[in-house]
Amino acid sequence: MALEFMEVDRAAQFVLMLDGLKPEQRKKVSDLGFGCLFKLHPILISRLLIATLSKVYQSDVQTFRIGEKNVSLTPWDAYCIMGLRDEGIHIDMFRREAPNEALFNQLENPNTHNISFHDLKSRILNLGTTDENFVRIFVLLMIAGLLAQPVDDRIPWEYVSIVENVDLVSSYNWAEFTVSFLHRSIEEINLQRFA
Repeated sequence: MALEFMEVDRAAQFVLMLDGLKPEQRKKVSDLGFGCLFKLHPILISRLLIATLSKVYQSDVQTFRIGEKNVSLTPWDAYCIMGLRDEGIHIDMFRREAPNEALFNQLENPNTHNISFHDLKSRILNLGTTDENFVRIFVLLMIAGLLAQPVDDRIPWEYVSIVENVDLVSSYNWAEFTVSFLHRSIEEINLQRFA
């Protein structure tokens, strides 16, 4: 999951999708602790910016060398910038358990047998509910569109495991999850570049 190959407009698509949510869905998102996301503006992430950040990244200390300064990016920064929860349950992305097959089948496109950002985005805009299905789809879109974008449109099965128990969604440390993903992705870019 390297940053340099991902679609750069998925974050903007996610933010624009937020505008299409119904009032009761917006309330549910806020109740889950993600109300700050409604303040985000759609921007396009430049591939040049990503390449530049990867070049100035120092993986041994997880900082960016900008000019003469080392600039860190911490979960607290993700809280300040995006309003993401900076406490709670650690999300273990290295856990290699297969997802609940029934849940995966419920979320997948029956024609492609994949779960895609595009399909879920279309589905959430047509939902009239705020049930567990809505929460799962919203969180998967948030992860794949904003917090930890996969390389392509398909949503990794590891992400499905995160939303299996919707009661835990508001207890997860989303800031730490996001920053950890960013650091890992930049390290992967640099490993590929120097390989």
